[in-house]
Amino acid sequence: MAEIVCNNSRLGHFYFPEASKKKLVEVGGYYNRREYLHREAAGAFKRMREDAGKEGVELVLISGFRGVEVQGELFNRQIQRKGGMAAAARWSAPPGYSEHHTGYALDIGDGKRPEWNLKLDFAKSEAHRWLTEKARGYGFEQSFPANNPQGVGFEPWHWRFVGSEDARRVFAIPRYFTQVVELYSHSGLLPTNSGAGILFSLCEDSMGKVLGGVRFSPR
Repeated sequence: MAEIVCNNSRLGHFYFPEASKKKLVEVGGYYNRREYLHREAAGAFKRMREDAGKEGVELVLISGFRGVEVQGELFNRQIQRKGGMAAAARWSAPPGYSEHHTGYALDIGDGKRPEWNLKLDFAKSEAHRWLTEKARGYGFEQSFPANNPQGVGFEPWHWRFVGSEDARRVFAIPRYFTQVVELYSHSGLLPTNSGAGILFSLCEDSMGKVLGGVRFSPR
């Protein structure tokens, strides 16, 4: 049985420890930047990028592993832009709560439409169309689709690798959470509105209960 620990979520995001540097490998990033991914994700991304290129689609790695310190800097910038932590968390995870800490998450862009990278317009790109159709075959899935139960803003560029047992274990809680919320929303047992509030109300209302094979704990 999976367990969601309620105080391990913050502003719609779940806690993730930093990956060991020994498990990270360098992957060529955009503009010749050095980006790093967990070795499992790196191998899968390289294969995916190569196969997409054969079909005329240019996938580029914009961002891979990101440590807690760098994430804190990014989150603070978002607070200044958005005017508060809750608004900032719609588009940036608090430090310690980013999937990028794992080395399994990455931001992908379209080398032929760089003006759309890291923007909602990326959803209109050939790269995103290709990813939507074929990324799952390489072990990747979109972390934050539109109207996701965590209440995080739609990020068409943000993908995570779940193609190995270790990777699926890392993302077990957010993946189970999404499944449970969708199951109970469809059954009418949970509100259907999206937003970070559903995360907290689910935890608060479900402490000590088991929903869909997932135990919600108030630790």
